[in-house]
Amino acid sequence: MDKQIEKKRLLLGLSRNRMLAASGVVAALLVLGVSVGNRAGGQEQKLSARTLTTATVREGRFDETLSVRGTLGSRMTIYLDTIAGGFVEEKFVQPGVFVEKGQPLVRLANTNLQLDVISREAQIAEQINFQRNNQLLAENSRLQLRTDILDNENRAAHIRDKIARLKPLVEQALVASREMTELEEDLRYYTERNRIARERQRQEEAIRARQEVQMRDSIAVLEKNLAESRRVLDQLTVKAPEAGFLSQFDVELGESKTPGTRLGQIDVPGSYRVVAALDEYYLNRVSIGLPAILTINGKRVEASVSKIDGRVEAGKFQVDVDLPEEFGSDGEIKVGQGIDIDFVLGAGSDKALMIPRGAFLTDTGGNWIFVLDKDGDGAERRSIKLGERNKDDVQVVSGLEAGEVVIVSSYSAFDKADNLILN
Repeated sequence: MDKQIEKKRLLLGLSRNRMLAASGVVAALLVLGVSVGNRAGGQEQKLSARTLTTATVREGRFDETLSVRGTLGSRMTIYLDTIAGGFVEEKFVQPGVFVEKGQPLVRLANTNLQLDVISREAQIAEQINFQRNNQLLAENSRLQLRTDILDNENRAAHIRDKIARLKPLVEQALVASREMTELEEDLRYYTERNRIARERQRQEEAIRARQEVQMRDSIAVLEKNLAESRRVLDQLTVKAPEAGFLSQFDVELGESKTPGTRLGQIDVPGSYRVVAALDEYYLNRVSIGLPAILTINGKRVEASVSKIDGRVEAGKFQVDVDLPEEFGSDGEIKVGQGIDIDFVLGAGSDKALMIPRGAFLTDTGGNWIFVLDKDGDGAERRSIKLGERNKDDVQVVSGLEAGEVVIVSSYSAFDKADNLILN
């Protein structure tokens, strides 16, 4: 008997617990203000109006815009690269400062290049000395040949005089003919010797002229190479090619830099651009001159697309928007600053219907919407057709009229309902 009484009490306790749980569920539903029923017109659901966000369908001007975030940069950027490698011997400036044209930025040291310049200087000096020695030898040879020619001509002239004096005596047999023969042979000898000397003189002059040309060309090449080496040696001290902001400068003392290494960049002030990455979907809708509205430090600035890089990387392509020349001259903007851009993809009608963008677009895909009745006590599901979108609104093509009130918040809690009853 005791066991049976305890069993009844246990059953009564379980029944009471189930009733309390059911009561809690009902109370929770009442608190949430949600109830579901079926009518001939479709599924109906009750909601609290305070949990919804509504908006009025309005008529006005609609411009299709694309809003993105861009980065401010200089329209003219000069990159600093090393011509010859070396290690950083001295650093004159820090990144971020304004530098003047020709101002030294960093000095590199390159022992091999310095030795090469010294070697080239020695080669040029050696070639010049060699040329001077050759010129001296050539001048001595020229003088010697002239002396030989004069001597030969003088001897030939004396022999001719003797022949002229002896010829009558030989004819009168007062002088032996043998002596005349010897004089004539001597004359032929000196005449031929003089001819050979003059031929040698002409050949040496031609050879000497060619050697001088070759020597001058050789010295010119050496001097050109020396000038280039000196120029490269001078460029071990890297200077600013233009005045501007040294926005990047990756240089540390003692660091080794190979030829062609990027040291930094100078952004020339007074000309700015904004670089933005757009989805490849818009590639065929963006063109040079497309209007763009930039918001910079709270100011709206009108500009246009100046450059399009059609290369698509990771689903994005880049466009440049040039700022007006007079903008940014007072230093209120900085390179690297983020800029909001609205690209005006298309200008709509001044009497377009539109509603604000909201979470309902994700839930419905823009194919239907809940429209409130005139009293605001209920809402019905209605099929609609939406058009273009911008950052704030979406264009209504059909299904709604101006002045109607629609729900634009999330539909995730009642996306299966056809009618809503609002408390």
